Amino acid sequence: MRFKDVRAILFVATFVAANLGLVGCAGRAPYEDYTLAHTALESARAAQAPRVSPGYYSRADEFYHRGVTHFDERHFNAAKEDFDQARFFAEQAENYTVLKKAETGESN
Repeated sequence: MRFKDVRAILFVATFVAANLGLVGCAGRAPYEDYTLAHTALESARAAQAPRVSPGYYSRADEFYHRGVTHFDERHFNAAKEDFDQARFFAEQAENYTVLKKAETGESN
């Protein structure tokens, strides 16, 4: 084989491997996780979690926005993990808020 042929084969092999690596790591778009995280954050906000439980709520908000960034950049595995964490902290924020409101007798 000539040098140019070997170089062309290596270029094509590298190009194919890089594209397979990018597609293989991306996974499927986590639309359900995105929706669940968004809904959990909205529920926590409606329960007034930013006022009563700012720690949990801010962590949920941070993970959610980081997940949106990963989602937009098509890093779907990272986005799914961030959306799961956002949902967890949003649920914690809402639960803590409801509990504190019940303890103090506060309504809405």
